[in-house]
Amino acid sequence: GLEKVARICHTNYADGALHTIYLDPLEIEAADGTWDFTRHIGHVGAADPFIGLERLWTRGEVAPGDRVLLLAAGPGMEVACAVVEITAPYLPGTARQEEDL
Repeated sequence: GLEKVARICHTNYADGALHTIYLDPLEIEAADGTWDFTRHIGHVGAADPFIGLERLWTRGEVAPGDRVLLLAAGPGMEVACAVVEITAPYLPGTARQEEDL
């Protein structure tokens, strides 16, 4: 159940669509998702939940053992989801640096 999920990463929709499509049907609070971050960057496509997941992980907002629900648009305009478990802490210097991109 959702009580086992630490955070939610979702498609970066506008506030109304985000609540209507994802948050309200699952009775999820916006604070449990990545809205505070994604509202500043907007919808970038299929990468939306992964951008949110990276941000949570690199900022220490999720830790080993935490489960994160990823929500996105699936085929046929349905919602697709996956639950991932964080297995390692973020260690600065192990991810590609911005200058490497």
